[in-house]
Amino acid sequence: MNVNPYLAALALCLSTMCPSYLNDSYFHVVTNFSGMDIKTSLKTWSVASILIPVFGSVIFVILSLFIH
Repeated sequence: MNVNPYLAALALCLSTMCPSYLNDSYFHVVTNFSGMDIKTSLKTWSVASILIPVFGSVIFVILSLFIH
């Protein structure tokens, strides 16, 4: 498939983060350790856990153009 195996593995790891929501135990770990309430976590952590893979995917597409 002409895909760099390192970039493929990193992209797979990046995609496991999307999204973190109320039924996810990691959501509650982040909420409790950061001292946020549920409402604030829904506004910040849930949105961030969606944006991180999106921007990471853009970076991997750019990297795949230069690394074969």
